[in-house]
Amino acid sequence: MSLTLRGNRFFVKQDEKAFVVARNFTNYVELGVRGVTPYYLEARVVDNEFLIDAILLDQSGKFVCELVGNKVKPGRRNKSVYKRVTHGFNILSQQDESEILGMRIRQNLCLLEGAIYGIKGEIIAKAQGADFLVFKGPAVIGKSGQSYGLVIQ
Repeated sequence: MSLTLRGNRFFVKQDEKAFVVARNFTNYVELGVRGVTPYYLEARVVDNEFLIDAILLDQSGKFVCELVGNKVKPGRRNKSVYKRVTHGFNILSQQDESEILGMRIRQNLCLLEGAIYGIKGEIIAKAQGADFLVFKGPAVIGKSGQSYGLVIQ
């Protein structure tokens, strides 16, 4: 039997900026463990701005790029194309220009697009419509200081 949590708010109020993750609203999303898992995503609200740091892999588990504060970090054989779009950005594979990760801001909501892949090409998390679904931990949804909201192992 599965359990579905939706419509919850993890460390955000009704009118505050939030990411939409697994049909919930949160100020923070972390997928993987920095320096441990080959992929990583940290999406957070800082000073009323949406920021994303990430290490992105493609469908075959190969390194695409590293993001720091919504910008592609130079070096490490970057294999991506960064495109600014209205109210966000896209990270595209340099090989076939397929979307790896995108961000769209609609009023106070940040919608994550694309997918986070693991080293074997497995889907860790993936956008489905206006939602970003998490399929595999470790993950943290919501954070305030040292307090975590939902933790998925």
